[in-house]
Order: sequence, then C-alpha cells, then structure tokens
Amino acid sequence: MELLEDLLIPTLTPGVPKEIRQRAGRVLRHYPGSCDLFRSAKLAPDIWGDTVEIPSLLARLSEPTKEANVRSPHKKKKGK
Repeated sequence: MELLEDLLIPTLTPGVPKEIRQRAGRVLRHYPGSCDLFRSAKLAPDIWGDTVEIPSLLARLSEPTKEANVRSPHKKKKGK
C-alpha cells in the first residue's frame, strides 16, 4: 500500500507517468480503510485468527499517512 501511496505523490516519485499514478489511485480507492480492517478483525476472529492483537492492529492502522512534503523512508537519496 505504501508503494501505491508514494506513486500518487510526484515529489516522492518523480518521472512516473500520469497513467501509472491514475492506476495507483484507482487501486487505492478500492483498498479497505483502517476502520474496515479493524471492524473485520474484531467481528471475524475466526478469519483473522488469534495471532492478531486488536490494540496493535489499531495502532498500526492509525499511523498517519505521508504528506506530499515528507520524503519516503524507503527511498534512497540521489547519488547513493
């Protein structure tokens, strides 16, 4: 999901064609939100299993998304 979000931000992924950015946006539009995933984990433990802890899941899902002016931590600096 992080890759798709990065593709929507031209400053993080310069040189990516407009068509690719649009396709990434369409994929993300259909990706379930954190609220949906949390409800699913809580209401269907038989599907998620015992390995998912609801508090840790909620913490991971509620992390703030990147803004356009924040550099992606997995992107290498130029020249390295």
